[in-house]
Amino acid sequence: MSMLLRGLCVLCSSVIAVLGCRRPGQMLQVRETTRDVTFLHNELFFAAAQKKYVYIYDKRGLEVHCLRSHVAPEVLEFLPHHFLLASIGEQGVLHYQDTSTGQAVATHRTRLGPCDAMRVNPHNALLCCGHANGTVTMWTPNITTPVVKMLGHRGAVKALAVDPTGHQLVTAGVDRQVKVWDVRTFKPLHAYFANSPATSLDISQRGLLAVGQGRRLQLWRDCLASKAAAPYLTHMLPLGGISSLRFCPYEDVLSVGTAGGVSSVLVPGAGEPNFDSFVANPYASIKERREQEVAQLLDKLQPDTIMLDPEAVGKVLKEPVDVAAQRRREESAANAARLAAQRGKADDKAKMKGRNKPTRRQKKKQMNIIEDKKPAIRAKIQEEVLKEPVDVAAQRRREESAANAARLAAQRGKADDKAKMKGRNKPTRRQKKKQMNIIEDKKPAIRAKIQEEDWARKEVAQEAKRQKLESVPRALHRLYQ
Repeated sequence: MSMLLRGLCVLCSSVIAVLGCRRPGQMLQVRETTRDVTFLHNELFFAAAQKKYVYIYDKRGLEVHCLRSHVAPEVLEFLPHHFLLASIGEQGVLHYQDTSTGQAVATHRTRLGPCDAMRVNPHNALLCCGHANGTVTMWTPNITTPVVKMLGHRGAVKALAVDPTGHQLVTAGVDRQVKVWDVRTFKPLHAYFANSPATSLDISQRGLLAVGQGRRLQLWRDCLASKAAAPYLTHMLPLGGISSLRFCPYEDVLSVGTAGGVSSVLVPGAGEPNFDSFVANPYASIKERREQEVAQLLDKLQPDTIMLDPEAVGKVLKEPVDVAAQRRREESAANAARLAAQRGKADDKAKMKGRNKPTRRQKKKQMNIIEDKKPAIRAKIQEEVLKEPVDVAAQRRREESAANAARLAAQRGKADDKAKMKGRNKPTRRQKKKQMNIIEDKKPAIRAKIQEEDWARKEVAQEAKRQKLESVPRALHRLYQ
């Protein structure tokens, strides 16, 4: 049994009944056992898992395709955002078929035996399969092995259900337990015990859990995040055991498939009261339906985007700390080796640029001449200082000072004679000129005074040295020179 917003598909042995919400339903006789049925991207097409293969029919009941690669299917699931039809059966082989192009996307061998419980996680589009050994596996078309494999029950898993958020998974096994799992941590939250094994599970849009056990139907409210003490509703069917359960989207109706037919149970607060017309519009016209189908094909996701963490798409893979440290060490070693090689090449290379310039040769010659003459000039100056008497040296220095003063006075006279028209009579300029004249007039006197003090100091030192030489024998004069 499978449902969309506009209709309901019910299977009973070899008869498929399509019950419409706005138009009368119809019966389809396929003349062979039908195990499961599901709608495709809209209510115009549905797929049926029959005895040997999977068949696709249109709304009139005409056969459109026969998927012969899907052998002996037991359960069908459709991924609406990826246009993928998935099936698994007695052989334990999981098939992915693209319904928009007709190509087989992937075929995985589970190697876990027959599987008669499978649901799709709406959060990450993973297929959750329950197996006879009590394990629950999660599959993607990209990887040939299950991305998650966990032991859920001590016996075979009979039913699965995933909440609309994709964060909680409910499983039921032959050990008479109904367990609620957190898909984000893959750990059980809590478990419910029953008198008999549950054969069918389903979760509504508002989080109500429907559990079918034989003829008994139980509805649990607020039982996923926290453990509920008692069921919300309990209903006993008059005939037959429950084979499948499905909540009607955007309606407070639960459809129950049994061996004796189909029953509808009113469940207050099960469906979402406000529907989004861009997602599901029950009043869409033919034109709007066509436009919606085209938009779905344009927004189709590739099978490669199915992964355990869908939020990882578009993120930058963070490098481990040890790998980053090793990479940095290798980069540092490579940079050091490259720098050493460049230095070796630079040392071996002959530096010819600017080597034979005339200016460089002339400068080098002058430096050599100056260095050669420095000792001789220094020795000559010392000899002149020692030979020249004190009074003669003082007279010479006085003459040099007088010559410098005369030269400075001549330069000042020339400067005064020069006509300076710009800002000539400014008070600040006149004041500055007076200050400069005063300073320049005092400079020779100050300089002469300093020089006289130096000469007097040197004369005193020479006189002391001469007296010391006279006081010692003549043979020791060389020691004091």
